[in-house]
Amino acid sequence: MQAVTGAQNDSDLHVEVTAPRFPNAPRAFTFEPEATVGAAAEQAARAFTYDKGTWSFKLEGQELDRNLSLASAGVDSGDKLGLIDTGGGV
Repeated sequence: MQAVTGAQNDSDLHVEVTAPRFPNAPRAFTFEPEATVGAAAEQAARAFTYDKGTWSFKLEGQELDRNLSLASAGVDSGDKLGLIDTGGGV
């Protein structure tokens, strides 16, 4: 597991993230449930070597609100998240 926010504890969310550049190489991440979707997605993007973008996650085909906490967005341990860039570029 890759701890990307804070120290691990029993309430941490353990998820699997897939990135567009690496669709066949998902990575395990651990996030605090209070972390925002946007902050967690930005950290995952950096781990996948993306440097620019406005990152979020998709869960079961639905884009998650970057401003919500992971817990408020409905993310649970064991979920498979897709990393997406919501920025559209300039």
